[in-house]
Amino acid sequence: MTEHAVVVQTNDKADTRYLAYLLSTMHLGNLSAQSAQPGLSVRTLAKQIVELPSIAVQQQVSQFLASFDREIQLLNQLNGHLLEQFELTA
Repeated sequence: MTEHAVVVQTNDKADTRYLAYLLSTMHLGNLSAQSAQPGLSVRTLAKQIVELPSIAVQQQVSQFLASFDREIQLLNQLNGHLLEQFELTA
């Protein structure tokens, strides 16, 4: 780990995708030091407590959220195609 890259490794108590979703909602940027070059210190990050439900619940939640991510991706692709069609006809 460095100030520029942090490695997160799960174990048998954590689902990787669930942990990624969880970390993305924690607003970790708010913990960054206000200096000439703001950054999140590894020491500050290491102090964060993450409580996890059972692995089965984590897997259910991550599968549910992943299905939404797939739908969003498909809708974004559709919107892109529609925009292209609109631009071709304009």
